[in-house]
Amino acid sequence: MGFTISWVAFNGLPLAKAALAFGLAQSRQSDEVFDFDYNGVTVGQNWSVVIFNDVNMDLVDEKRLANLSTGRDIVVVHNIDTVMLQWAEQWRDGHEVWSIRHTSADGARNLEATGNLPSCFEEIRRERFADQDREDAGAATIDFIADIPLEVAECVTGFRHDTVGAEFMELVPAPGETK
Repeated sequence: MGFTISWVAFNGLPLAKAALAFGLAQSRQSDEVFDFDYNGVTVGQNWSVVIFNDVNMDLVDEKRLANLSTGRDIVVVHNIDTVMLQWAEQWRDGHEVWSIRHTSADGARNLEATGNLPSCFEEIRRERFADQDREDAGAATIDFIADIPLEVAECVTGFRHDTVGAEFMELVPAPGETK
């Protein structure tokens, strides 16, 4: 079993406003794991993260991402462990800054990276490919390349969905909104 989720992190936008961008509002429920359908968490001083416990295909739409990123930076992550698809991208002021995608169906070492990549990308890429080389010389059961988009997103935002230590807020449809 693994994760099938999407999340979007907003830089400099309070969680309540980030949630409202999707017609959501904070409930009074929280937990140390994100078991709610929609979850929110604040990371550090600057990032608010909205997590969808499923892949949100609206977050693949370039027009939608351009609108969400107007006036700010956002980082969007899709993680589908069942098919080993990991995809992270950053948008700023309506334009994609960078994108990193791993699709194991296109090969175990598949990695597509475009744009103005964060400074941490090259070191992460080098380390995970070295890990993969060691893994492939042995059991060859772990896909280290899948971690690259996730680690780069974490480097930029300070958030990674499969780490602990955060308190997740339940997000529900905002009054007058339907999800």
